Amino acid sequence: MQRSRNISGVVDGVARSGDLPGPRPSSVTLTEVAQRAGVSRATAARALGGYGSTSAVARDRVLIAAAALGYRPNLPARNTRNGTTTTVGVVIADIASPFFGQSTRSISDAAKAAGLEIMVLNTDEELDAERAAVHLLLDQRVAGMVVAAASRTDGRHLAQAQAEGVPVVLLDRRVIGLEADRVYADNGSGAALAMAELVGHGHRRIGYVSSAAGPHGHPPGAPLLVDELVTSGGDRIRAYLAALTEVDADPLRHLVLCPFGEEAAYRATQELLGRPDRPTAVFASDSVIALGVLRAVADAGLSVPGDVAVVAGDEPAWSRVTTPPLSTVTQPVADLGRAALELVTRRLADTASPCIDVVLPTTFQARASTAGPPRRD
Repeated sequence: MQRSRNISGVVDGVARSGDLPGPRPSSVTLTEVAQRAGVSRATAARALGGYGSTSAVARDRVLIAAAALGYRPNLPARNTRNGTTTTVGVVIADIASPFFGQSTRSISDAAKAAGLEIMVLNTDEELDAERAAVHLLLDQRVAGMVVAAASRTDGRHLAQAQAEGVPVVLLDRRVIGLEADRVYADNGSGAALAMAELVGHGHRRIGYVSSAAGPHGHPPGAPLLVDELVTSGGDRIRAYLAALTEVDADPLRHLVLCPFGEEAAYRATQELLGRPDRPTAVFASDSVIALGVLRAVADAGLSVPGDVAVVAGDEPAWSRVTTPPLSTVTQPVADLGRAALELVTRRLADTASPCIDVVLPTTFQARASTAGPPRRD
């Protein structure tokens, strides 16, 4: 069972080494070697890496398969203690997102201080892209991974990485059934504060626009399975629905889960604003979604907050310079990145320690975009 605690400081004692020259990599992957040898990827990795427990028969089959295929591992910066590189893989949903951009920068700074490098791969919330990224990182023999998982329910590729001895730390996300260290912000608490602000100003028809359903959105008429959404999105939606339950007989009527990105959020908000019972306030799940919401409100000839109050689920740098300034939920994004890297180094130093959750607090910053009562019909 996981337990929550705070981590301060980069863990000492992580083995470090300088770069060692290695052979140029071939196009043959570790997966192909494993398939030819008739063993798992984890067994092939142990046999070729010279670590862990592998039977003599399995090792010979792997070595023969590797030779037959011409497999040459790509092992820059080999760590002489455990056969891995000094590189940490970072698999994120959208490098253009301010949240992931800032958290990745923080991971990079913390990695540099720990004598590590990072390799960043972008998935656009696509599970297949995430699987491919994880397999690429395994072929590169990274020391560990920080992953913003695209799926809450499918973590088989992440479990495979763990089976091969690669620590996996989940950033901003939870994967059901996967025992892994996690770091995330208390998004439910922050969303509850934002909703209390809107309800306190008299809003009852409050829209919610999010890409929490991933790249393909939420099919019309399909049941909303909140527990299958990624951690941050699901926690915000739970807080949204809890706040509306007391004031709206149908709290789901203005909730829209759209495909990933600003343009999708723009179209979703246009649809919301075109309804006869259009919402008087909109909660945008994050800063990218908030851009689409604000554009749609402006293009509809409506004002903020006179016609539509707007709040964002995180705080972009531009939130204070919009007209009016944007009310936001504030996450400690840089601290999240640092904590994620610290969890990787902790796991490298102590592979047997229990998995933990690092939960960082959020706050709500009320600004003029939510000031004043809604326009009454």
